[in-house]
Amino acid sequence: MKYTKFAVIGAGVLGLIAFFMPLIHVKSGGFEGKASAFDVIKGLSAAEDAAHEGQRVAAGLGEADAADLAGGLKEGANTAKWIMYIPFVPCAFFVLFGALGLLRRYGRLLGVGTLIFGLIGLGIWALLRAAAKETGVEDSLGSGVTMLMVSYVLATLGGLVALIKPEPKKAAAPAAPAPVMPPQG
Repeated sequence: MKYTKFAVIGAGVLGLIAFFMPLIHVKSGGFEGKASAFDVIKGLSAAEDAAHEGQRVAAGLGEADAADLAGGLKEGANTAKWIMYIPFVPCAFFVLFGALGLLRRYGRLLGVGTLIFGLIGLGIWALLRAAAKETGVEDSLGSGVTMLMVSYVLATLGGLVALIKPEPKKAAAPAAPAPVMPPQG
């Protein structure tokens, strides 16, 4: 289908917007707060900086212990930052596959890639929901998680449509007529 690539690009952009939307909404006692993936990554960067500062100011710890603690905090914060990016990787691929479809045609190959990343995304979303259900905060998932799910479903459907009915190949230019030879003789 001709317009599938636009749906896939839209799905990718929607998923990337979800990066800035609240992923979780916490209400506990008098505290209420929301956190997006961007906020978490920004906060983890601040924690890394605090760990670096704490390495110099470690009161009551030996210099070697303070360095070990700061190093462990930095490593943990860096790992957590990369984990926060994982749900948004399929969305970046949706935009890439859709853009390639704009440049060429959105055929079966791009459809397979979109379908695979869409299914991976749906698996990630299911893991997020299962983890939230296990911890008892299922109803506190924010709009960002819902936007990710919509993005994954839309792109998965786009991949399926591209597999079932790919965009037609562009018609080749008509061949030049065979040269006519003048009669000899």
